[in-house]
Amino acid sequence: MTSKVENTNLLSPSQIAVRLGVSTRTVQRYIQSGMLRAFRMNKYYKVRESDFQEFYNTFMTPVNPDNEDIKEN
Repeated sequence: MTSKVENTNLLSPSQIAVRLGVSTRTVQRYIQSGMLRAFRMNKYYKVRESDFQEFYNTFMTPVNPDNEDIKEN
């Protein structure tokens, strides 16, 4: 049995790079390290929107942005 993936919720590494403000190579490193889940469609990597959101919430969101213990000079 084969499963079909809807193309409407798939992102390329280039699209993710634009969203994050990083290079495509950086996104490829995230994929290769396992930080960002992806799969190959033909010979190109694709990332589900839900996997991108999970990655973003886990790795791109500050842990404690309102920490008052951090003092600015």
